[in-house]
Amino acid sequence: MFFFCFFFRVIFWNVALIIDDYSIIFGYRVSQMTKTYYDIEAVTKLLDEKERDLELAATIGKQLLEKDQQLEEKIEFLEQELVKTNDMSFIDSEQDVILEESSAEYMKASNNEHIFTSKRINEINFETLNEYKRKIEYLEEENDQLRNKADYFEKETADLEFKESSLITNCFKEIEESQEALRHTQNELKNKTNECFNQQEEINSLFGQFGECNMAQHLELHQLFKSANHVQNLCKTHCALKH
Repeated sequence: MFFFCFFFRVIFWNVALIIDDYSIIFGYRVSQMTKTYYDIEAVTKLLDEKERDLELAATIGKQLLEKDQQLEEKIEFLEQELVKTNDMSFIDSEQDVILEESSAEYMKASNNEHIFTSKRINEINFETLNEYKRKIEYLEEENDQLRNKADYFEKETADLEFKESSLITNCFKEIEESQEALRHTQNELKNKTNECFNQQEEINSLFGQFGECNMAQHLELHQLFKSANHVQNLCKTHCALKH
C-alpha cells in the first residue's frame, strides 16, 4: 500500500511540475505581450513564441497522455500480478480498492488538469489574438500614414532636386556665357592694344620723319640766309666802288 501511494505521488508530482513549468513559461509570454505595443518586429517575435507555446502545450498534453498510458499499463501489470497471488486475497482486495481509487483520482486529476489547461490556453489564445489583432491594425494604420508621409517627402524631394538641377544648369549656362563674354572682351582688348601699339610706332615714325624734314629745312634756310648775306655784302661792296 505504501508503495502504491508513493508511486502515485511521484506521478502526480511530475505532472504538477510539468504544468507549473508551462504556467511559468506562459506567464512570461503574457508579461512580454503587455510590454509590446508599437514594435511590429516584437509582435512577430511574440507570434512565433506563441506558436512555440502552443507546440509546447501540445507536447505537454502528449506527455500527459503517455504518462497516463504508462500508468494504465503499470496498473494492468500490477493487477495481473495481484491476481496471481491467490493466497493474499484480503491484501488483493485492499490493493484493488486502492488502485481503483488512485486510478480514479489520477484520471479525475488528469481530466481536470487537461480541462483547465485547455480552457486556460483557449482564453489566453483568444485574448492574445484579439490584442495582436488590435496592435497589428494600429501598426498597419500607422504604417500607411508613414508611407503617405514618405511618398509626400519623396515628391517634395524630387521637386527640390529638379529645381536644384535647373538652378545649377542655369548657373553653369550663365557662367559659360560670362566666360564667353570675357574671352570676347579680352580678344577685343588685345586687338585694341595691338592697334594702339601700331599707331604708336607710326606716330614715332612720323615724328622721326618730321624731325628729319625740319632739320633739312633748317639747313636749307641757313644756307639761304648765308647766301643772302653774301649777296648783300657784294652789293654793298659794288656800291662803294662806284662812288
